[in-house]
Amino acid sequence: MEFCTGTREIKDSRAVEPLITALKDENSLVRVLAALALGEIKDSRAVEPLILALKGKDSDVRLNVARALKELNWQAKSEEEQIAYLIAILKDNETEGRKAIEALAKIGKPAVEPLILALKDEDTDVRVNAAGALGKIKDRRAIKPLIETLKDLNMDSYSSLKIVSALSEMGKPAIETLIEILKDKDSLGGFGANAAWGLRAITGQDFGEDPIKWQKWWEESKAK
Repeated sequence: MEFCTGTREIKDSRAVEPLITALKDENSLVRVLAALALGEIKDSRAVEPLILALKGKDSDVRLNVARALKELNWQAKSEEEQIAYLIAILKDNETEGRKAIEALAKIGKPAVEPLILALKDEDTDVRVNAAGALGKIKDRRAIKPLIETLKDLNMDSYSSLKIVSALSEMGKPAIETLIEILKDKDSLGGFGANAAWGLRAITGQDFGEDPIKWQKWWEESKAK
């Protein structure tokens, strides 16, 4: 048997139990390498420990655990497992991440609460992709958490635009929230242009970044 965390050299399945133990290591890199190695060995003993590892906090570890499960041809036994797997894949901001968004959107309402939790992830890609899935599901429960995510002043303009885009996909239920963003745009790091973009996308109207005009239009629209 030969196992090296630096090179991921694996010779036989005798490494499986030590690797399963390594999935609980304090060092996230060790956990990543253990997951990758278990994926290479393809021993069924690793499935349950890998499923448990999907619930960890580190997005890099979760992504590589999901990749290992895919190598093992794992099939989720419950909707909860499937959602956890897909949220782990949100870390991948390329093709697999986009596929995960679409799959979560198809699951719909059962995925809403886990996705709302994912909005608090330390990784920006996870937060943005979770927002994208929530936008497609169009559940009102997501509006307030999306706003809280937008208030993260460390978020870059592209990411904030994606959050607003998710809000705009909610349609009319998000209008008042977007107007409130315009009213409070200075404290939100200058995201007024994004909020105005969202309002235009929903309504087809254009009052720029003027919250007074937007509010007046909205009140008149509700009165009709």
